[in-house]
Amino acid sequence: MILLRIKMMLPFFIISFGILTRLIPHIPNFSPELVFALYLGMKSPKHLFCLYIFLMALISDALISWQHPEFSSAGDWTPFTYSALLGIGGMGLLIKKKGFGLVFMTMSGVATLAYWIWTNFGTWLTTHLYPHSFEGLIMCYLAALPFLGNALAASVAWCAIIVWCETYIPKKNVYEPT
Repeated sequence: MILLRIKMMLPFFIISFGILTRLIPHIPNFSPELVFALYLGMKSPKHLFCLYIFLMALISDALISWQHPEFSSAGDWTPFTYSALLGIGGMGLLIKKKGFGLVFMTMSGVATLAYWIWTNFGTWLTTHLYPHSFEGLIMCYLAALPFLGNALAASVAWCAIIVWCETYIPKKNVYEPT
């Protein structure tokens, strides 16, 4: 009974923690959001993972805009960000039955790289930060390399935490009070 309640609360905990980690000061792109999107895709019911990921992104973006009104957390690039997160959740859905551990960690690296490629393409395409030419696209990706490093480091760190929790937090020996 308690284990069932814990399983039902897991998405709420992941969403809440994902929002919180985006709101507190942190190294740019060192956030668990991508790993959490992958994990929600793996652990959520098929018909709810998109809703969970969308809520995590939308609520955190709204709170960031409220916390820092001078920065816009939404713009023409937003569909690229949200579609990337939903795509990562879909990747989690695909690897749901393939085991955990190494598969999860490898896929989080792939997801981080895919997110970086897609969202920076969106930045180049929808903003005027870089010329709309092949050279401008290369400039956009080169400028974003430090963020990729931070995101990959975050993926490794957050994956390690999740894998540790999945491995070492008991699942069967949860006792109800008598």
